[in-house]
Amino acid sequence: ENPLHEGYSLGCIELRNEAFAASSNLKRTWRTEAGEQKAHIVHPTKGETATDVLQVCTRAKTCLLADSYATILFLQSTQERSRTARDAGVAHAEIFRDGHVECTQNFSLISG
Repeated sequence: ENPLHEGYSLGCIELRNEAFAASSNLKRTWRTEAGEQKAHIVHPTKGETATDVLQVCTRAKTCLLADSYATILFLQSTQERSRTARDAGVAHAEIFRDGHVECTQNFSLISG
């Protein structure tokens, strides 16, 4: 699903003996008394949510890996995401607040 346009897709990916997962802070959000927007995925040491990315999608060998890395990558900076995904062998796509999408070569979206 396109996080900027509910009901529309960004494309499709073909999975063979793999798993897909996505993490985003678009659905479960609230405002504090001070007016700050908070969300359900919070960095455990910084206490912050991601600000540059809207959604991270992953494909991995198992559901556990795909889901875990979708959340881990969501909380990291762009540089950290690239390094972590490469080291773990996890393909991923990042959807940014300005609407652009970046995919690792082994993620490859198929137009849908």
